[in-house]
Amino acid sequence: VRLDPKASVGKEQQLSIAITDTDTPTMALHVRGGVAEFVPDASQYNRKSDISIDMPLDAWASYYVGDITLEQLLDRKDVTTSNKQQVAAFFSLFDQVHASKAFLIAPSDLQ
Repeated sequence: VRLDPKASVGKEQQLSIAITDTDTPTMALHVRGGVAEFVPDASQYNRKSDISIDMPLDAWASYYVGDITLEQLLDRKDVTTSNKQQVAAFFSLFDQVHASKAFLIAPSDLQ
């Protein structure tokens, strides 16, 4: 899973990710200047998140390995977001796993 430098140019945004059925702290991804930083505990970070997504672990795992698409993830009843369109746009800055799981597709190649 990689940040697409073409898609992320000039972006600065932070997404908090809460896994609702675990004890892990809310984590975050902070995209800025073509770099994505993983934040293991958003409450200890020096910046508040702009958007958020809350989901059970199986939803995150299914999306991460390519069993479900981003659209399918966001359509699940057990997944909530602060703003579905903004969360989708944030994730679109990263390579998406193709349904065949055979290769990655960069967001800039989808256009």
